[in-house]
Amino acid sequence: DLLWSQRRYDEAREAISRIGPQAAQSLDERMRSQFELAGGDLNSAIELAQEAARNSETPTDFIWLGRLHDRAGQAEQAIAAYRRAVQLEPASESARLLLLQSLLRADLQEEAESEVRRIALHVDPLRVDSTLGVAYQMLGEPLVALRHFEQAVHARPQDPATLRDLAAHHLLIKDVSSARKSIESLLKLSDVVGQESSHHIVWARRTKAHLIGNTGRYVDYQQAVALLDENNAPQAWASADLLLLTEITLPRGDPYALHDAINKFAAAVEARDLSSAERLAYGRLLDQ
Repeated sequence: DLLWSQRRYDEAREAISRIGPQAAQSLDERMRSQFELAGGDLNSAIELAQEAARNSETPTDFIWLGRLHDRAGQAEQAIAAYRRAVQLEPASESARLLLLQSLLRADLQEEAESEVRRIALHVDPLRVDSTLGVAYQMLGEPLVALRHFEQAVHARPQDPATLRDLAAHHLLIKDVSSARKSIESLLKLSDVVGQESSHHIVWARRTKAHLIGNTGRYVDYQQAVALLDENNAPQAWASADLLLLTEITLPRGDPYALHDAINKFAAAVEARDLSSAERLAYGRLLDQ
């Protein structure tokens, strides 16, 4: 999937050839359905995903099928697909949470509550509190969710994903002070986390920049921009960071800050095509 998403098609096909004919066919059908979806043909994407899942024992085939049914508003079929994914991998956090989400969308409250109880029984004990935190967010019980996120951090205080879950929940319930404490704890791990967890550090920097970038204090603005700089190579700023830079720069009306932001966009233009949102933001900066 990763190779295909990066358009490294020859390498992707070589990898597919090594995983066995049935798994290879399933993966190939799922990729084809992704292409159909990208082209806007949802019905064809569903047909291809159904073909991929027909004889599959791979949970991700059913998760993908469920997502497509969700997008098409086909709640019953989505629930069935997620149930099959859970059957194949009972400890799967993503499958169980997607099933819970679909049950709630279908207003099947009792079944949803039963699924939460099953999460407690089947998900990895190291991840169960974090997963239950998300589940209780979905159920609309933020205080219960908070308790689970706090228990997760108590059990794994150096785990980036767990700290991020807690910080994000604090933001959700508008407890910014507590959120900033969790974000600072996460940022302290920036020199020790591996590549697989670095995206949590990127999120923490971006979120802190968002929190401090519009206080009106120039020193906070400078720190916010420095955090975004840490997230990016000079000529390869991520879209989310460019858009946030625009959001915190425009209200200042500072010509030097505007000039710096425009230069960052200009560097991005040289490296890649801008999204429509980025082009709009760039235009707003140029209009100042």
